[in-house]
Amino acid sequence: MISSWKEKYAIQPYNSYKRIDEVLGEFGINYTEQNFIHLSETQVPDYFKSEIDLTLKEGMYKNSEYALCETLIYPTLRELWKHYKTDLLLWSHQPLNYDENLCMYCRDDRCPKT
Repeated sequence: MISSWKEKYAIQPYNSYKRIDEVLGEFGINYTEQNFIHLSETQVPDYFKSEIDLTLKEGMYKNSEYALCETLIYPTLRELWKHYKTDLLLWSHQPLNYDENLCMYCRDDRCPKT
């Protein structure tokens, strides 16, 4: 007799997937890449140019991944996003954390071998 649902199912933690095609196959997800944004030339605002120049000359953007992201990458993406904000969301630092409470449970016959 099975005393709990955890005993009935094998645990497949999210970090055991090494490639995107493993995840796609396991969950039956279709993945498509395409250019869906029509690019157009845009003027870079003077205030933004001066902020980037200041960061490059005086900022500590090379000391960590977060510093680089917060001082150069995210501001640049945000400036560009303003042109597409009706169609796209801009996310920042959205982690997928997992533990024994957040993992995939599947039947033994369907779990990928780890």
